[in-house]
Amino acid sequence: MTTPSGRPEHLLVVEDNPGDSRLIEEGFREAGSEATLHVVPTGEEALDFVHRRGEYETAPEPDLILLDWNLPATDGEGLLAEIQAAFDDVPVAIMTGSQATEEAIRAVAPDAAAYLTKPTEPTAYVDLVRSIF
Repeated sequence: MTTPSGRPEHLLVVEDNPGDSRLIEEGFREAGSEATLHVVPTGEEALDFVHRRGEYETAPEPDLILLDWNLPATDGEGLLAEIQAAFDDVPVAIMTGSQATEEAIRAVAPDAAAYLTKPTEPTAYVDLVRSIF
């Protein structure tokens, strides 16, 4: 589902770093996004959300997923495959902390909708959000 402006209504953000999660949320707010963000800190919670298990039993299907590739105790490639199997039409944008890592991810995960390098400056998260829309 999308908002009246045609933008995604529900975004799933899979990010283990609370600081990055907060900056992503602030970026969406400052960019004037109407989307509802659903933030989960682990790959396991992402899978619970995707499969609507436990506390995510009534979770909406996301219109876009922002996936931190380097989650602790989680294989990014396997997580991406399971998410894409559950939602074959929901785009997944992979986020990483470095340009070098982004290039390596492209090689093992060519099906992602986008590859985003996390900004090093907090104010640049607004630009990151705007690049998504």
